[in-house]
Amino acid sequence: MRKQAGFTLIELLVGMLVTVLIMGALVSLFSSTVQSEISGFKQQEVYAQARAVVNDLKTTLRYADSAAVFYDTSGNKISSPTSSNTKTAGKVKYTATIYNASTKANESVTMEVEWLNSNKKQLKITKTIDSSAQPEVQFPSSADNSVFIGDGSDFPITINTGDASLYHINLPYKYKFALSGYKTDALITDVLKGASSTSGTGFPPLLITGGGGNGGNLEFNSSAKINIEGDYTLVMKFQNINGKLNSSSKFDVLTNNDSIDNKSNHINIVDFYEYEGQKYNLEQTIDKFGRLGRYLMLPSNGSSGDTSIPIVFNNNEMKTNMNNIALSGQNKVLMTINGINGVFGQNNIALNAGNKNFASIALAEGKDTGALIIYSDNNVTLDGVYIPKEIAVLIVTKNNDITIRDSKIENGIIMTKGSKIIIDKSTVYGMIEYGGNNSFDINNNCTFGTFKGQPTAIEVFDDYFDYNG
Repeated sequence: MRKQAGFTLIELLVGMLVTVLIMGALVSLFSSTVQSEISGFKQQEVYAQARAVVNDLKTTLRYADSAAVFYDTSGNKISSPTSSNTKTAGKVKYTATIYNASTKANESVTMEVEWLNSNKKQLKITKTIDSSAQPEVQFPSSADNSVFIGDGSDFPITINTGDASLYHINLPYKYKFALSGYKTDALITDVLKGASSTSGTGFPPLLITGGGGNGGNLEFNSSAKINIEGDYTLVMKFQNINGKLNSSSKFDVLTNNDSIDNKSNHINIVDFYEYEGQKYNLEQTIDKFGRLGRYLMLPSNGSSGDTSIPIVFNNNEMKTNMNNIALSGQNKVLMTINGINGVFGQNNIALNAGNKNFASIALAEGKDTGALIIYSDNNVTLDGVYIPKEIAVLIVTKNNDITIRDSKIENGIIMTKGSKIIIDKSTVYGMIEYGGNNSFDINNNCTFGTFKGQPTAIEVFDDYFDYNG
């Protein structure tokens, strides 16, 4: 008989034990691999969000139009931001001008970074581009990934401890790491304040009124709404203020008329305007910053008639022999600026885009900056006109009205001793000075802010008119 070989019971049990041990090791290895992959995914997810937030903050802070404004947790402005007091801030707000390569145009960006709620464990980042609200961002998106202490002592944007010319950004976060709990990381960087961050911030951005007795009347029509870009003081001297002041932003008002009907409850009446560590009352502010009557305009003799577009200036040319000036054309360049130029009209000056699409005033080829004086013995009207920040503009009338409608001026001074100033559905970055006895009218939704150009219009024209303050 043939002998038959086989496994004994002991051999079978040993084999099964070895198999179980091998399978257990494989399962453990697989589990660790899965956990590591999950951890890596969680890390990448929160890191990607942190990186996106840091990149946005770095870009916008670098090109900020003026110094970022910090507020404490009660909503009060921190007047002298330092590395210490900004650590306990509740919000920071600033505006920036960013070039969009795809549209080949500058965009006005407003940023607000604040605690999401009273827990102070997450941030809320609100952003608008050319007044269009962008999707709100929360960082971190889940409170589970937050490393913020929660007592309000670690606001992530501060003034750099060692160098006040830098903003310091510190965005900490945590993520689940395998079976060992959470791991913590942070994105930390410093941002040099933009060249424009400290320039022009000392100039009131909106109305400085003077002359004309008590300054005539300020009129808000029924749909008037003001938006102040940045943390600036509105300086107003008027005999009467008619209509309700409605605003989407908070700002200070220095005025002789504290009976303003504050419809949106956003304004704060103040007694002084602060500039370079000094406090100025209303009359002192107007005296220091007002330019009405201090820029000497050349008269026009009115020898020529209407002008076709575009007006092309020679270098530093002043066209003083104008009668009526009427330039019109949608999507057209109305003037080409070459140095410091001017048009002086005996009668009316009207620049308009026709069908409300912007017409523009542009720099001559090869020029980085320029300046334009628009002066009329009677009326000046801008309707649908865009004047970029690279062109400092001074708009003046002697006798009658200045009307700015559906327009955008980024570096300008507007002033008259004449009848009226009307600002309607427009954006003005700079200073408006009204010295008449009639009215200054603000109609519909208007935006005001400080000079965007470098140099500012007030610096350009102080130099041109040899005014030393």
